[in-house]
Amino acid sequence: GLGQTKKKKETNAKVAQTKKNLKDVTITETVEGNVRNQQFSREQTAKSVQKNTLKANADVTVSETVEGQVRNQQFNREQTAKATAKKTLKDNADVVITETVEGQVRNEQFNRDQDFKKMQKETITNLRDINITDTVEGDVRKEQHTREKDWKAAGANQKKENTSFDMAKALFS
Repeated sequence: GLGQTKKKKETNAKVAQTKKNLKDVTITETVEGNVRNQQFSREQTAKSVQKNTLKANADVTVSETVEGQVRNQQFNREQTAKATAKKTLKDNADVVITETVEGQVRNEQFNRDQDFKKMQKETITNLRDINITDTVEGDVRKEQHTREKDWKAAGANQKKENTSFDMAKALFS
């Protein structure tokens, strides 16, 4: 109510008085303005130093640097390595390798594999004439198999008979 309106009026009156008091004030310098001036001056000085350095160094000829020396050494080392590799390839072009340890090992493995395959073929050839006769275990398994087949067939037949069953006819007949 009333208390809020009174406070609001007091605040508005204070703001109006402050505006009236500051109407004739002229702001000449601020902290922000001074900082910006310093930054601008610093930037202008750096730019002028940079321009003067470029002008002064325009006629300078760089003859040799440490970096250039290092790069030359690296380049020469690389060229020497390439030349050595080419020479080695050229010198070894006429070399004929007759036998190596790896070749011997692979040859032994191959021969072993061939012998194993040959033995398998011989075994199969030799066992062609053998006839396997019925065993007791085979007879038991056959009997179990036929019993299981008969049981499954009986179950399937029972399902077929049950589908045609009429409950009403069974109750009233």
